[in-house]
Amino acid sequence: MNGNLLTLTILQTLVLLLLFILIVYGMYWMVMNRLSKSYQLTTINTAAAIVLGSLFFTTSYFLFQVGEALRGVFRLLGKSMNTTDLILAAMKYVLYFSGTTVIAILLVQAVAAYLLSLTQKESYLSAIAANKIPAALMFSVYTLCLALLTADGLAQVFEAWLPYPTLPSFQ
Repeated sequence: MNGNLLTLTILQTLVLLLLFILIVYGMYWMVMNRLSKSYQLTTINTAAAIVLGSLFFTTSYFLFQVGEALRGVFRLLGKSMNTTDLILAAMKYVLYFSGTTVIAILLVQAVAAYLLSLTQKESYLSAIAANKIPAALMFSVYTLCLALLTADGLAQVFEAWLPYPTLPSFQ
């Protein structure tokens, strides 16, 4: 059994779980804080649960792309570095990937809110506060469709950041 591979796999799993918890908590806090301040909604209603569920799925779907990119980082850097240097170098890429993921999630959420405002003539937060299930479902469908459409582009951005070795040029 390859101990280095096992260590990196466990590290990758723990990093992804930690990122998921942090991002999901941030999204939950952001939505619920806005709802409690603007609409005095203090508990989660059905519409809020639907919207938060779609945001949680979007987060996990985008983090799957982060996991794929981290495997590439470990594969490329693992051959030339010891475990400690590899972990430090991988943390740099984790910050790049997670920051880009958060921006992508926020953009998907903003575009979905804009699409909902075009079709429903109200903001998604007011629809959640009023527990309007159809609006929550529409927002969730917009969010999920946008996540599915943009995940490949996000994976391509991550792929462009991978540290491929340079080949010497022969002149």
